[in-house]
Amino acid sequence: MEKAVNAHTIIREAAGEFALDAREICAVVGGFSGAGVWRVRDQSGGEFAIRKLQVTSTEETVRKTEICEWMALACSEEVAAVPQPIRCISQSSWQLQNSAGFWMAETWLPGLACRDTPGDSVLRNAACLVKSIHASGRRYAELANRAGQFLQCRRGPSPAVRRRLSLIRQLTRGSLAQLQGRLVHEPDPRIRAEAEVLLRHLPTVLEDTAKTLQQLANQHWELQPVLRDLWYPHVLLQGDAVTGIVDWQAAAVDHCVVDAARLLRSWCGPDALKFADAVKVFSSEWGLGAGETRLLTAIDRASVMLSPLTWLQGRYRGLRLQDPHAVASERLYDLLVTAVACCRDIC
Repeated sequence: MEKAVNAHTIIREAAGEFALDAREICAVVGGFSGAGVWRVRDQSGGEFAIRKLQVTSTEETVRKTEICEWMALACSEEVAAVPQPIRCISQSSWQLQNSAGFWMAETWLPGLACRDTPGDSVLRNAACLVKSIHASGRRYAELANRAGQFLQCRRGPSPAVRRRLSLIRQLTRGSLAQLQGRLVHEPDPRIRAEAEVLLRHLPTVLEDTAKTLQQLANQHWELQPVLRDLWYPHVLLQGDAVTGIVDWQAAAVDHCVVDAARLLRSWCGPDALKFADAVKVFSSEWGLGAGETRLLTAIDRASVMLSPLTWLQGRYRGLRLQDPHAVASERLYDLLVTAVACCRDIC
């Protein structure tokens, strides 16, 4: 009980720095980055999200500031379903840094995440909203336009493609063999069974995936601020309406299709037909050309194969093995099921 009281005291003090008089505090199950999220209701009845983030460098602090500036611009332009960031009064910035950590605050948005593939109406609404968010990202980059700016518009190779290609090279140079050796100690039989099937298919699939990525790695694309971590828990719905696009903390510069690939796969899982249909909806709403659609599907395919491997590596380094709520294990299992299904479609 004492720990809970102390934790609430820390949250209440942090909220106060953002001029919020926290009367009700509720912990929210966070993501997998180590961040903490609390839902706070203030004396006026308004609801807010208080975030405690992992920030390890000055560069990361600058990036977080630019993300808040982008969010604030989108809100000022009345882009729907964007959380409004709140300034820290005492430090005159978007962040609070104190002895307890690194904090940010924003308005709480209504709605619930939908894990299952939504209908075409929701897909179109999501596509239109994300398109508006991307447009605000371009405007932010153009308006800020300062030396050393992190969120910018430029033309160049896709970082997502090059990052995935680098990961495949690391895996084929020994990391894959290390995973196979550690898998015998996997305590979850479902994860072990799916991972064993995936590792049998991977050498051939990764070789083919690498060839596709290599063909795209040196092509130049229109790059701009994108969310990068847009998946179904970060899209809030009420009926067919998209009422929130939350958790912008991974935003960086890449091609817009990075967001579509991640979101659509998280909704569609291993169902290849549903994914293909969803891609058609987004391609139509965004006016994607054949080359951009190819980029989307290549990033998706590489992500499907690499995501469970990255999670397994983290798990065996102890990062995700201790999982009292089984959230991380369930996420890993879902990623493995999707990867195995895609491998079977390819093979």
